[in-house]
Amino acid sequence: MAKELTWILLGLMGLAVVAWISFSLPEAPEADLVLEPEESIQVAVDGAQSGDVIHLAQGEWTESLTIEKSITLRGQGADSTVIRAAEPEQPAIDVSGPEGTEVRLKGLTVTGAYDGVEAQGIRVRDAAQLTVVDCKVSDNAWGLKLEDAAQAVLLGVTVANSTNGGLWQEGASVSRVEDSRFTGNNIAAFILDDSAAADISDVEISANGYGMWVVGSTTVRVVDSIVTENREVGLVFTSSSRATIERTTVARNGLAGIELALTAQAEVTDSTINDNGAPGMWVEDQA
Repeated sequence: MAKELTWILLGLMGLAVVAWISFSLPEAPEADLVLEPEESIQVAVDGAQSGDVIHLAQGEWTESLTIEKSITLRGQGADSTVIRAAEPEQPAIDVSGPEGTEVRLKGLTVTGAYDGVEAQGIRVRDAAQLTVVDCKVSDNAWGLKLEDAAQAVLLGVTVANSTNGGLWQEGASVSRVEDSRFTGNNIAAFILDDSAAADISDVEISANGYGMWVVGSTTVRVVDSIVTENREVGLVFTSSSRATIERTTVARNGLAGIELALTAQAEVTDSTINDNGAPGMWVEDQA
């Protein structure tokens, strides 16, 4: 009887251990979503949870996306994964949301928003934050636009062939641009207004209309960059804008290298300004 009771107790203990294991082991995490070109990115975005990563295969999507949550879109490289605006008069990617909304784009091309003032490759509004890494934003009316208190970080990005401007900032928006290239943008590579701020380092600004057109009470820092062969002035600072330019080459632009107007101020250190079509530094009004 004692032996039988022992086996019964051992059996019950074994069942308890199995039950504990089955309820204690965490579920395996779901794999990140991988989309093929015939599948909708917008549907995947709408169904995603905050923090999800949506992988895009090689190919082209014709969609105009609205993103209002923290997600990542990761392509296979700017030459392999393309998002083309379905509505050319609207942004190809429209990002918005309160503070804490963080959207990340990596390894893709954004194009096809070419018709009108609202036609931006990427628009960021409200207090949303956008990080763009190893991407190309090309052949749009405006490459990127930041509004309100939006923030953006561009790393290894090419912004090219915009019929208007490359990066347009308004409101209290803030940008940091590093290791990037702005070229072939018809009006200007950078346009800043209101109280926007930009920190630009190791950036090539070449073959645009103006390299940079800055108005309002904006603040700009340009470091370790090249501003060259722009059709008009390399860098224009006007209104009450403030600029710091360090270790930067401003050369072979069609007109002046740097122009200051109204009450704008610029501090230029350890930089080269030469071979421009007009005086290297053009100062007027009370600047």
